[in-house]
Amino acid sequence: TDRDNNYTKDDHFWSAESLWQGSSSVAYDDNNYAKSSVGFDSHGNLEAKIGVSVNNSINRVYSSSYYRDDGFQCEGTVCGTAVPLGGNFEMQLKQNGSFTVGSPNYSLTYYMRTASTAYNFHFAVQQGEGPLAPYGWFSTENLVTGALTQKDMESDTSFFNLIWEDNNDDGIYNFSYDFSFGGSTNGVDFGEELNIFSYANASGSENQFFDSYNSFYANIISPDDGVSFYRGNQLLGNTVVTPEPISVSLFLLGGGLMAMRRYRRKK
Repeated sequence: TDRDNNYTKDDHFWSAESLWQGSSSVAYDDNNYAKSSVGFDSHGNLEAKIGVSVNNSINRVYSSSYYRDDGFQCEGTVCGTAVPLGGNFEMQLKQNGSFTVGSPNYSLTYYMRTASTAYNFHFAVQQGEGPLAPYGWFSTENLVTGALTQKDMESDTSFFNLIWEDNNDDGIYNFSYDFSFGGSTNGVDFGEELNIFSYANASGSENQFFDSYNSFYANIISPDDGVSFYRGNQLLGNTVVTPEPISVSLFLLGGGLMAMRRYRRKK
């Protein structure tokens, strides 16, 4: 919205496909824009990009991205025998961005559900009359017993590595974090949800912006050998199956015999 209350909007809606890319952008000029995108990169990482910027000619800008995958129960006729009864995983969340002192507000929520456990991560920066104030929390809910545990950034700043700094004392704060958590799944596809939004109000003649464009991504790492992960009915990736112990023994025995044979020939 501009100072005369003129309103410009650009919306994009996507189908229920499991793997997709979507983006939306409104640009008045170099200093006034709202842009966002969400989807998967070439390595299968869930990635979101977002940014807003406003100066004194515009009143307010807003941008958001949303992704949801409810997952599904893998059956033998659908997933085959490659899907195991259980597998461990580690989820890695990374982000970086920049803020100006003023009016930008930002929030990101990432939710993951397995058959037995739900994980919820929230990071936000919201300010009023005071200085920038980042905050966040991470919760784990047992879907069987209902037990809930939560860590808050205010009380435990060590639960994820947040860097928050204004090196040049110019009112522009840069931030980044690298957060990970582990869990297990029982042959059921992950349910995921990502909600990211930001808005900025013009404040005097100063340019206010938040920009995490090309920043956030979530990646499944360190899975067990032989585990297959799916999103919807699309295979996300397989991990290498380690040889059976008897196969390893035979391999080592064969290698030993060959080495012995070489040694005898040399002697």
